[in-house]
Amino acid sequence: MGIKNEFSACSSFDDKSRRLMLSIIGGHQFTAVSDGGHQGLAGECLFADSGFITGLSKLGIKHIFLEIDEARQGDLEAFYEDRVTVEDLLEKVGHTAALTNEEQKSQKELEADFFTYAKDNGIKIHFVDPKPAIIDENPFLSRIYSRIAAAIMDGNISTEDEVARIADSYGLSLEEIKEYQNTLLKQRDMANYKIAESIDRLSGSDKALIMYGSLHLGTSDNQIPTLLGRDRVVVIHMDTPDSVGVDGADYNFEPDKGTLNRTLKGLFRFLPASDENFHIPPKQSEELTHEQSSGFEGNYILSR
Repeated sequence: MGIKNEFSACSSFDDKSRRLMLSIIGGHQFTAVSDGGHQGLAGECLFADSGFITGLSKLGIKHIFLEIDEARQGDLEAFYEDRVTVEDLLEKVGHTAALTNEEQKSQKELEADFFTYAKDNGIKIHFVDPKPAIIDENPFLSRIYSRIAAAIMDGNISTEDEVARIADSYGLSLEEIKEYQNTLLKQRDMANYKIAESIDRLSGSDKALIMYGSLHLGTSDNQIPTLLGRDRVVVIHMDTPDSVGVDGADYNFEPDKGTLNRTLKGLFRFLPASDENFHIPPKQSEELTHEQSSGFEGNYILSR
């Protein structure tokens, strides 16, 4: 345990930055922390610390809700009941699609610490993310969309023409990518109702922490904070180089600077008008491997 300091990704998270976070948590029933664009390991680095998890427990946090497939909740229950090891659990959970192979390894090790610390402190973790139907309805297009989204997040592509060229290399059109995205986003927006209902029901009157992608935590009527009741939720945006902003976050947290300030941060949009640093992945028509395709790809926007 306690392996977090081996990873440069966690160098921004020291005791001071975690104390800043703890100073905000607990004042509302729900504290929602944005997970940016699921790029990088900011969330894992924050939580993979025994002192931070102990601090959450002392503040009365009884539940932590994560954007992980709800179908894996049974595996999580088995871990809490000591029927499987944390390593067995993480093998079934998978990894975030936008991470490199090395980051995926780090993610598993960090999450092993996080899940174990939470369990030891009596904090119940919940996987509450419903999988959009379109992912299973069109798995090939889903995986290609995920790869394109990851390339955008990595800064390798930045225009619709570039997206179209990559889509064409897989025998797809830009319109097919956009249509898939529009359907996915509609299903994700509708999922917020189920997510909020699950959080509310499972929490009861307990205090809880919500770790979710930024596009679920905005100010519109179908976003999680609004559905739970905005007066019950404080929203903290973790501002890291890989993050995606939250529209109307209450606080902006910059761990590398050790600052936590009240702010309004505009919602990030993909596809800036730039042709620099464009890279098309090799033409590939064969089925993607499990390592290339696993993870959830629901929070990326190509254009809107």
